[in-house]
Amino acid sequence: PNGALLVTTSHDETWRLWDVESGGELLVQDGHVAPVYGVAVHPDGSLVATSGLNSVVLLWDVRSGKQVHAIRAHADAVLALDFAPDGRLLASGSADNAVRLFDLRTRRIAHTLPSHRSLVSTVRFHPDDSGILLSAGYDRTMCVWKIGADASLGAVMRAHEGKVMGVTWSKSMQHIVSVGYDRTWKLWQQDMLADI
Repeated sequence: PNGALLVTTSHDETWRLWDVESGGELLVQDGHVAPVYGVAVHPDGSLVATSGLNSVVLLWDVRSGKQVHAIRAHADAVLALDFAPDGRLLASGSADNAVRLFDLRTRRIAHTLPSHRSLVSTVRFHPDDSGILLSAGYDRTMCVWKIGADASLGAVMRAHEGKVMGVTWSKSMQHIVSVGYDRTWKLWQQDMLADI
């Protein structure tokens, strides 16, 4: 959260924690049985979530380096992870075409979002609002979700002519940025979320 540490994942079935200033490796962790693809750091820096091509999401305590929980909620590879800014939910996107929201307090799936017709490449919470989630996928669409006691689809947009590889919020949080396999990136006005 403070920019002093970097987390990387690898096809060698490990994830690593690095000190950005020195470039030194602080922790190398195994525990996956397939290449590790997704990673997210909890807003308070205490947890790291990792996911792999075997459909399992693992939660790790950063201080001890130990695995504290395994989430088996998807039927295919989990490629995208993001923690909500309030730290209560973890979103995961998978090649099973679904987005799942895991409640860290109850250790249960809070919502399943039947979001896409193909692989989900990205999930991204609004940096200041745990009630808004973006998802994007190989079906060329970007979805905006309203998360509360229920989860509802606020908007779906055909974002690109090819697979949508990623979406995120601009630094000003006034825009959404998407990038596609069609070799384009697009800037979307956040005011399209006004009715959500």
